[in-house]
Amino acid sequence: MLSLRSIISRRLLPVAGLFLAACASTKLTDSWKAPEAGTIHFTKILVMAVAPVDSLRHPAEDAMRAQIKTVPVVTSYELLPKAEDGSDPVKLAAAIKAAGVDGIIVMRMVSSDSEVSYTTGGMMPSYYTSFNSYYGYNFRGYHNYYNNRYAAQAAFYYDPPKMYVDRIIGIETNIYNARDQALIWTGITKSTNPKGVDQLIAEVAGVVRSKLRSQGLIK
Repeated sequence: MLSLRSIISRRLLPVAGLFLAACASTKLTDSWKAPEAGTIHFTKILVMAVAPVDSLRHPAEDAMRAQIKTVPVVTSYELLPKAEDGSDPVKLAAAIKAAGVDGIIVMRMVSSDSEVSYTTGGMMPSYYTSFNSYYGYNFRGYHNYYNNRYAAQAAFYYDPPKMYVDRIIGIETNIYNARDQALIWTGITKSTNPKGVDQLIAEVAGVVRSKLRSQGLIK
């Protein structure tokens, strides 16, 4: 069982890898919910991105807050301006009580992997040549049309082998009841080639939200 204290005492892997080019795809790979958990009715939520420095924590928590529309949200950097204060259970407990939050959502990066794939290459038909030959010669007589169309269909180009490298980011999301810091739900998502923090967290939030709805934890 992951306690809130154990989560906040850890550090994120370096997150420079979050800023990547290409399309992203996020999937939920594992999740757990407390057997006694019913529908969640938070009235105020604290969002926390576990990161070693404020320059990483601020944009991540702002992106988390942007995904919650139904209740007031406060970020940990507003309550605890220094990143290291989030690892102090006494300061964290005092900040939670002072803010009057009843729900806590924590995100942290747990993995950053590269996945390599290859294409074998080979001869590919040149459709562009076929198009030009057809419209360039089809009104110059049957003989020219036939010969050039045939030549165009037989034209190929060599497509060399290619290597593709995908970056796969693992994010752990935990939801706690602030009153007793009990874990309500936890899940691991894997995102392929996220473009940045905003997109990454938006996709993770969408996947988590869908799972919570399917489990009856939110409406």
